[in-house]
Amino acid sequence: DKLEQHYLEGHASYDPGCEYCVRCRGLLDRHTRGEAPEEVEIPTMSMDFCFLCQKDQGKSMPTLVMRSKPPGYTGEFVCPGKSTRNEAYSDKIVERASAVVDSLGYKRIGVKSDQEESMKALQSRVQTRSKTEVVPLNSKKYDSQSNGDAEKAVQDVEGQARTLKLHLENRIMRTLPPGHPVVHWLVEDAAEVMNRFRKVN
Repeated sequence: DKLEQHYLEGHASYDPGCEYCVRCRGLLDRHTRGEAPEEVEIPTMSMDFCFLCQKDQGKSMPTLVMRSKPPGYTGEFVCPGKSTRNEAYSDKIVERASAVVDSLGYKRIGVKSDQEESMKALQSRVQTRSKTEVVPLNSKKYDSQSNGDAEKAVQDVEGQARTLKLHLENRIMRTLPPGHPVVHWLVEDAAEVMNRFRKVN
């Protein structure tokens, strides 16, 4: 039936008849209609860190979220921390972020972030490592409104990951802690589900 098909598509589009969508995303995930798309001179990739956690579990997972415009591709992956330069894991973050940029197939792309130090360092290192010509595009320092694409992507992936996790926990009748390998996989799968199945108004 319709609800079963919605489950098979991984809750990619908000369904007011789905208890998991309502509990985890509510009004936040409903799409705004009638807005004209913003015109951009070159394709862009907006990036930001978020911290995924459950309110009753406390521990959070630093997660890098990326969204392109066009075509609206979303990528995300859990990171050991937010350092993009000084830690042993920093190179892996740069490698994965660069791979996402290159996978889009553009010759030239603007990479946009706020001016937080970790994001500026990531932006610079992706510019050096990527096979694509990367043009830095920075919003005002600590101004989330001027990096709206990244903020919307963060909102989308947080809601999507929570929905998938809640549905899975209900089916297996146990709670998964934030550091569980399945949760790390689920976070990345949340973005892939949106890319494959989310309906665009």
